[in-house]
Amino acid sequence: MKKMIVLLSTLLLIPGCTWFSKDEKIATTHKTRVKLVILDEALEEYRKLTGSYPADLQHLVDGPEDPELKKDWDKSLLPQECLVDGWSQEFVYKVSPEGTEPPYELYSVGAPKAVN
Repeated sequence: MKKMIVLLSTLLLIPGCTWFSKDEKIATTHKTRVKLVILDEALEEYRKLTGSYPADLQHLVDGPEDPELKKDWDKSLLPQECLVDGWSQEFVYKVSPEGTEPPYELYSVGAPKAVN
């Protein structure tokens, strides 16, 4: 949990770091990578608390769907803004069938493509 707090603190500093970066693309990519690490940590914490990975990333913010588990849920594992990448797009998250590796896929599709 301490590791996640440090990572969340780093995330809070990133918007200020963007101002200092000459290349906004590098800063946005870095922000996205940091968020992926934070999400990975939160997914593992959720699994430890509930016994499984969430069906949807929103459960990291809102808590589990299961009413029995939710009644004891007293915290959000992440702020809502961690669920989108540096380009403000939702991360892609897919839980793998039980017993397969990796247990889930988590990635960003990257910068939106320009429409001509």
